[in-house]
Amino acid sequence: MKKTLSVKLDANLYNQLELIAIRKGVSKSFLVRKKLESLLSESGEMDDLTLLNSITKALQKNQSFPFKVNWHRIERELAESTPEWPSADEAMKHSRKR
Repeated sequence: MKKTLSVKLDANLYNQLELIAIRKGVSKSFLVRKKLESLLSESGEMDDLTLLNSITKALQKNQSFPFKVNWHRIERELAESTPEWPSADEAMKHSRKR
């Protein structure tokens, strides 16, 4: 499923993007999408996104994760961490304020 993202650009940046799109014969959206994909790929974040998508699909279909989970490590790290909010209710209140 595709999603739409709106981005505000200053006039100079928009004009440069438009000129490049015209010169290459592609849409502005295509250029932005390709550069974003390239940026995410270089930073390794695309791999994280792919993994997140596969985990989400597995959860939705009530299937096992596409990798092994070290629950003991996760439990240990959670036990050693300090929550930012004292309760789930406080976390939800903060989330609603944004």
